[in-house]
Amino acid sequence: MFSDSLSPAIVGGVVGSLDFIKNHPEIRENLKNNYNFFNSELRKIGFSTFNSTTQIVPLFVGDDKKTMDFFRELFDYGIFAPVVRWPAVPKKTGRIRFSIMAIHTKEQINKALNIIEKVGKKLKII
Repeated sequence: MFSDSLSPAIVGGVVGSLDFIKNHPEIRENLKNNYNFFNSELRKIGFSTFNSTTQIVPLFVGDDKKTMDFFRELFDYGIFAPVVRWPAVPKKTGRIRFSIMAIHTKEQINKALNIIEKVGKKLKII
């Protein structure tokens, strides 16, 4: 339906980024370790992550209002995690999506996990 090519600058940036990642396997390893840790800790706390195996980790909330409340609470703590709710997903399956990066430190991830747990308990999600 739409057809528009990428600019040469964007293509060059993507090619350069892919070359960098290819030549630095530690980036992929850091990313894998970070999302595995984050995801498993969320499940230990009591959240559902839909058995996610990627660096984009969904956290099931359910109710649309609670999902938005969860988002706002996290945002107030300095965590930006987008909301996915109806009509993008079936009703009562709202979720928060966390994007984990290779450059996140364990300290940052643990801080986020503590905040997420606190908000989850406050909103009676866990």
